Amino acid sequence: TLRASWGHDFWNDLETRITLFAFAKQGQPQSYVMQGTDLEGDGFFGRHLLYVPTGAGDPNIVFAPSFDTAAFMAWVDKEGLKAGMQTRNDQHAKWSNRVDLRIHQDLPFFGRSKSRLYVKIYNLGNLFNDKWGHVNDAQFFSQQVVNSSVNDEGQYVYNNFNVGSSSINFLQENRSLWDIRVGVEIDF
Repeated sequence: TLRASWGHDFWNDLETRITLFAFAKQGQPQSYVMQGTDLEGDGFFGRHLLYVPTGAGDPNIVFAPSFDTAAFMAWVDKEGLKAGMQTRNDQHAKWSNRVDLRIHQDLPFFGRSKSRLYVKIYNLGNLFNDKWGHVNDAQFFSQQVVNSSVNDEGQYVYNNFNVGSSSINFLQENRSLWDIRVGVEIDF
């Protein structure tokens, strides 16, 4: 977080002030999980952390004939996941950042009351470039990567690889737009 402010009296003790506020934050944490039948007998579905096999011959996994093993393993490599049970909240959405600008000018008013004219620009970067100032977060706190079940031998059976159905970097469009507000403040 950064806040920088500069002010100067250009006219008769009436201040002009420019304030810049900026922040950067890491995206929401997210877990990769398996969707399917109740894998652990706890009555919950889609909450079981993803098991990443050591390879196509991992004895803890059976890949169904329709499962795209090559695409799954390529995705595992791209994400940099290690073999074994994945850790809760180990993934994060992209960093988000925003810069806001406020300019105000004090104005003469009656008695001891004060007034000021202001302009506030929220998400200044996005005003200049549509690719700047985006807020990305996890659409959900978990991303269901595979549909799975458990066979009689206690092995995970991976039936469907569906990483494209949700996104860890969900663009929050309403929070990623610029906004300009102009107004007058009066302090009595």
